[in-house]
Amino acid sequence: MQGFLVFRYERIINAPLQLVVDCVHEDEHIMQWNSFVVESIYENEIIGLGTKYISRQQLGENRIEDVQCEVVEFDKNRLIAVSATTREGVSTTRYSFNEVKEGTEIIVEVYIKPSNWYYKLLSILTKKLTKFVYVDEFKKCEEYIYEQLEWYES
Repeated sequence: MQGFLVFRYERIINAPLQLVVDCVHEDEHIMQWNSFVVESIYENEIIGLGTKYISRQQLGENRIEDVQCEVVEFDKNRLIAVSATTREGVSTTRYSFNEVKEGTEIIVEVYIKPSNWYYKLLSILTKKLTKFVYVDEFKKCEEYIYEQLEWYES
């Protein structure tokens, strides 16, 4: 993985593997729990290794930015990693899923490769703040999965 690790989130969610993967991977679910993603615009409908798309993200109250993304690792229902390129550099978010006795283990890792020394310094200085933002987002993801579990099981 390129860059340095800025965040790692590891949980066991008491839910079926397929539900957890769907809630983290499919846009219709992502937009329900993710505060930043407004829309994803794909080059083609099949998502897999090498898929490129634009992630339209809400960055602040009045700022929406189009971010160029690419799926850089993919193993259906086991692993997906997406790299996003901005002027600040490249960030890669890697999601891995494992079926365990208690449900599904999810591991999320976020790596950043800054484009220059200024953004590298900024990334180091804001690393703790960044963790708070990510923890909040993935707690919302977990809550959303449990809400969907009620529907999924009925």
